[in-house]
Formats: sequence, structure tokens, C-alpha cells
Amino acid sequence: MAAPFLYLDGIPISVQEARVLVLNIYGLSYTEMADFLGCKPNTISSIVRQLHSKLEVHSNTEMLRFSLLNGFDIYGKFGELDVLNKTAVLDFVSGFRKLQ
Repeated sequence: MAAPFLYLDGIPISVQEARVLVLNIYGLSYTEMADFLGCKPNTISSIVRQLHSKLEVHSNTEMLRFSLLNGFDIYGKFGELDVLNKTAVLDFVSGFRKLQ
């Protein structure tokens, strides 16, 4: 079965891509995103490149702006779909920030 898709301004994105978008909103590094999602930083880098191409943007800042203007909020909610657990994200982000 194919991964479900969300649509940002009519552009299909996977749930994993949506998760990366949300973590990007929080300002996590690729390493932090990879730790949270249980993958490698290279995987995150690949997903970000795919998103840049799909969304026709050239930077993470442009990607962030596009995401927020097209329905994402800072808690990972897209319409009725929660792509990330808000409490888990906030705990994870605050844990990293305390270490810095």
C-alpha cells in the first residue's frame, strides 16, 4: 500500500515529508530531525531536497513560508490530520534546547 498523501497547494507530499516540514518549522537540524524520526541525517537531507523540488523553493526558509501559508501550523496539524504528536515534539525540542 502506498503512503498516504497530503496536499499543499495541490502538491502531493507524503506523511514523512510532512513530518520533516513540521520539524523544520521548529528549527531542528537534520541530525535532530533524524534522531526524532529514527532515521539517518542523509535521509532527512534527501527528503528536504525532494520537498524543495516539489514545492519549487530554494531554501528551508522558503519551504517554511510556503508550508505555513498553505495550511501547516506549528504543532504539526494539517486540517484534521496530526502528522506528529505535539507533546512529543515539544518535549524533544525542549530537551535539545536545554543541552545547548
